[in-house]
Amino acid sequence: MRANCRRREITCFILVCIALLSPVPMLKPVSGVTTFSPGALKGEWIYYGQISTSFQSNIPGVTSNPFITSFAHVTSINSTVTDVTQTNITLTQLWTFDNGTAPRTIVIGGNVATGTGNYTIFGYTAWFIPGGLSAGDSVGLGNSPTINDTIVASYAQSFWPVNVANLTFNTGGVQQIIPFLWERNTGLLMEHTYLVSYINYGYYEDGTLELKATRTNIAAETPDFIVASSNDSVTTMVNTTASTTLTLSTPDYLTISLSFSVSPTGLICTLSARTVNVKTSTNSTLECKGPSGTYQVTVSATSGAKSHTDSLTYQVNSAAAPTILGLTPIIFYTIVAALAAIAALTTAILLWRRKSRVQQTLPTTPQPSETPTPPPSPLPGPPN
Repeated sequence: MRANCRRREITCFILVCIALLSPVPMLKPVSGVTTFSPGALKGEWIYYGQISTSFQSNIPGVTSNPFITSFAHVTSINSTVTDVTQTNITLTQLWTFDNGTAPRTIVIGGNVATGTGNYTIFGYTAWFIPGGLSAGDSVGLGNSPTINDTIVASYAQSFWPVNVANLTFNTGGVQQIIPFLWERNTGLLMEHTYLVSYINYGYYEDGTLELKATRTNIAAETPDFIVASSNDSVTTMVNTTASTTLTLSTPDYLTISLSFSVSPTGLICTLSARTVNVKTSTNSTLECKGPSGTYQVTVSATSGAKSHTDSLTYQVNSAAAPTILGLTPIIFYTIVAALAAIAALTTAILLWRRKSRVQQTLPTTPQPSETPTPPPSPLPGPPN
């Protein structure tokens, strides 16, 4: 009973997927957003020499997956841009096999502005998208994915900026993970992976597809960037956090990885973001604190083959002793005591001088004489 239900579930899933594979017109982009145009040039080619598939299932009646089976026994695909007209691109592909099947030529084409054509897989653009897009942009179609990231990746021993779209679906317990990576400037597919898994009621399904470019005539590009700190020298106190802003800039909207080293050890540092996508953010904050000393902090930034460093000096000073009016407490109170003593001495001298002046200005009281005062002379009498 459960196997029958599961079989119907898988059958419906496959039918839906087959319908998605059909080249159906898609909605035009909303007016005012990015203008979608081909980035690839006639004559550019990509050789997919790394192709592998696997599939296993114990579900009765389920022996293959339509998306994986299409690439089974394929050893290589040579995809060449044979025409670019306005918003239309045409690819001519040569498929080779390892099971005796004769090489097969397939012509794939479509309009990057309208989404019409046979260049899609799973109902989404696969073999190419508009050129010049970056992280955060839609690939240009109404039901197509948004580019999640722009990174630098290595293919055919060279580096290119690539746009990444990670698609994940879970239908009836069947999980599908489908990442696409397109070269940013041309929009041509560089790598594609398809993973499907299911396990329930003792039944399972597991399958993989990996497709990767190993040769190309697209001009290799090594995108560069700049990292700069808000200040090269930072002074702080013991165990007090000091912040420095790291600004990243690049015309390619790259994803840049950050790390740091400290010499000598002891200073503790953190980064607010160790991975920065310049499309959505340009900064990361470095915060450090620790014991007293002088430290050298080296910030390393890497994207693909490019790497840059920026050095900062952190001077951590010991906690300052408490002060009173800018003086240490000992000096302050010594001065206060000295001033108090001077004031007391000055006051005593002034009081003494004042007392002396008062005593000098008081009138003297006459003292009684020890010599008797002679009696007064008698008055003369009348003449005889």
